[in-house]
Amino acid sequence: MHILQLANKMPYPPKDGGAMGIHIFTDGLLKAGNTVKVIAVNSPKLYTPLSQIPEAYKIETQFEAVEIDTRIKAKDAFLNLFTNQSYNVIRFDAEAMHQKLAEVLSKHFFDIVQLESIFMAPYIATIRKYSRAKIVLRAHNIEYKIWERLAANETNPLKKWYLHLLAKRLKEYELSMLNQYNGITYITQTEGEVLKNSGCKIPLCHIPFALDVKSKTPSNKAEEKWSVFSLAAMDWQPNLEGLQWFLDNVWQKVLAQMPQAKFYVAGRNMNSEWLQKKYPQVEMLGEIKNASEFIASKSVMVVPLFSGGGVRVKIIEGFAMQKAMVSTAIGAEGIEYQNGVHLLEANDSDMFANMVVELLTNDEKRKNIALNGRKLAEQHYDISEVVQRLTNFYQSLIAAKK
Repeated sequence: MHILQLANKMPYPPKDGGAMGIHIFTDGLLKAGNTVKVIAVNSPKLYTPLSQIPEAYKIETQFEAVEIDTRIKAKDAFLNLFTNQSYNVIRFDAEAMHQKLAEVLSKHFFDIVQLESIFMAPYIATIRKYSRAKIVLRAHNIEYKIWERLAANETNPLKKWYLHLLAKRLKEYELSMLNQYNGITYITQTEGEVLKNSGCKIPLCHIPFALDVKSKTPSNKAEEKWSVFSLAAMDWQPNLEGLQWFLDNVWQKVLAQMPQAKFYVAGRNMNSEWLQKKYPQVEMLGEIKNASEFIASKSVMVVPLFSGGGVRVKIIEGFAMQKAMVSTAIGAEGIEYQNGVHLLEANDSDMFANMVVELLTNDEKRKNIALNGRKLAEQHYDISEVVQRLTNFYQSLIAAKK
C-alpha cells in the first residue's frame, strides 16, 4: 500500500509519547512492506531542525515538514471567543499545509491518508479535492474528554469557565467530523465505545499503542535501591498537575515510612520553574539522553494522572522494560491490565504512598509485577501484531466501494 501519514507534530526524534506513537507506526508500516510518506507539522513549541533528522529516515519516509505556529496567543484566543470555532483545532489549520498537500497529492498516488489526531481534520477537503485515497483518522484520544477533565480539576473560576468553553467547542467539532472519514482507528476500548455511542457510522478498528517490545530487553544491571521515578512530557498539563499532586500529597507520606527513598523526575521540555523546585529526596532531571537506561536503573515507576486520554505510552514502555509501577486508574486507562497483577492501582494519596512503599520493600512482589507487565506487553502491545491488524483494516477500506 501507498500511505501518506499526516502528523500533527514532528515524529522525530521520538522522545515523547506523541512522537513515539507516530514514529513507531511509520516504522511498523514500512517494515510490513508498505511505502510511507510523512508530512509533519513543525511548530515552534516542538521545533526540530531538519538537519537533526537522519538522512536515512528522511529518504525512507520521503519526509517533509511544514512550519506552522500553533502557539497559543492571547489576542487570537480573545478574538476566538466571538466565533463558534474550536481554538484547539484552528491553530493547526494553515494555508502552507493546504498548499503542500495540493502539491504532493497532485503528483503522487496514495491508497490511504492517515491523519494523526483530530487536529489534522481541517485538511480533509483539500485531500478529497486532489486524491481518491481513503482517509483514516488515527484518534490518539477523544480530545474533548481531556479538556473536560482539565476543566473539572481547575479551581480558578475564570480559567475553569474558559476550559469548559474550549472543551465544549472541541467536542462539537470532534463529533461533527465523526463520519467525514472513511475509517477511524482508536487506541482504547473505552474510546471505541464513545465513538459508537456518539453516532459514528463508518468502519472502526481498535489499534492500541504498540512498541517493538522485542527490542526493549530488560536490563540485567542492578536497580538503584529505594528509587522511584517519573518519566513524562513536562509540557503537557495533565502530567504537570499529576506530578504536583504526587509531590504535594504523596511523597512526604512515602518518606515518613522510608526516609531513604529518592524520587527522580525526568521528562522533555521541563521549564525552569520545575527544574528549580525543591523537595526532600527529589531530583529534577529534565530531559535525559537515554530513556531506556534511565528506566532500567530505577526501581519503581509512578504514573499519577487525573486527566488526559489515550494510552500512556510510558506505561507500555515501562512494561516492556519490566518495571513495577503504581498508577491512578486514569493513568492506566485503556490498558488491558489487572490491578495487583500487572501494576498497582491507587487513587488517593494514602493508598498511593502505601503502594509505592510496598513495591520498594517487597522484592518478590516488585519482581513478579514487573515480569507480568513484560508478558502483557509481549502479548498485546508488540508492533508487528498490531500493524498486521492495521494493514488488514486498511485493505478492507481500499476494497470497499465507498
